[in-house]
Amino acid sequence: MSEERIEMVEDVFEEELIEEECVEEESKPIYPCIALRGVSIFPNTVTHFDIGREKSIRALEKAMSKDKLLFVSTQKDENVLIPTFDDVYGIGTLVKIKQMLKIQGDAVRVLVEGLHRAAIDEVMSEEDYMSCTIEPIVEELFEEDFTTEDKAAMRILHENFVKYVALSSHVNDDIVDKVTASGNPLIIVDKIASEMLISCPRKQTILEELNFSLRIQKLAAIVAEENEIAMVEKVLAKKVKESVDQNQKEYYLREKMKAIQEELGVNEDAGAEAAEWLKDLEALHLDEKTEEKVK
Repeated sequence: MSEERIEMVEDVFEEELIEEECVEEESKPIYPCIALRGVSIFPNTVTHFDIGREKSIRALEKAMSKDKLLFVSTQKDENVLIPTFDDVYGIGTLVKIKQMLKIQGDAVRVLVEGLHRAAIDEVMSEEDYMSCTIEPIVEELFEEDFTTEDKAAMRILHENFVKYVALSSHVNDDIVDKVTASGNPLIIVDKIASEMLISCPRKQTILEELNFSLRIQKLAAIVAEENEIAMVEKVLAKKVKESVDQNQKEYYLREKMKAIQEELGVNEDAGAEAAEWLKDLEALHLDEKTEEKVK
């Protein structure tokens, strides 16, 4: 084969490779994105959040016009009003919109189901609304991978969560049964993390932990710490209540004494006058028997 023919074949081959790469890139789905403020969404959970920013509403509308899929990630600083991808965590959750409801003004309440973790791959747009391609992080747990240590950690996590629910006023008692109903440790851990009343950065550490064994241990440690804090708060609250009750009791008795004195026509300064007389008596240095009689 001539060199010219060989070069032509190589050129055609390279063009075909380039075309195949372009097709692969074009076939990668682009998802509308919403930056969440003060909210963390986990896979295997159903959560609602409110949005009012124009870019977020446009992203929501785009998702509703297609397959109802959104990529959501929490803002690192919730005070940022117009976030870019630099302002959100690199790992978030792909969610499916289940319901949306207009509330006050232009705000919208959105109910979503978390599907799986995902990492931001390539930023596609930040102008009209945020959009990007993602790297899905789909997890499976096989029995042979779930070690004895993992089972022990799950048991500790479950016990700590039961205690957390008992100590917390914001969590319903029946949530324990709902969380553990699936029996799948992957789902249970995500649901417990979602129910915890902790800061978004702490929740993000659980969302970003891709080693499941470490994820269980980290969450178990967080729940145990929250239980200790809750117990200390209860002790302090009891002490404050007892102090307030004692102060109220003393105030009530003083007011009652004042009312009795007024009813009897006793001067309000009688107590102060009596104290002055006793002071003068002590200055006389009388013997004990005489002082008692004078008193």
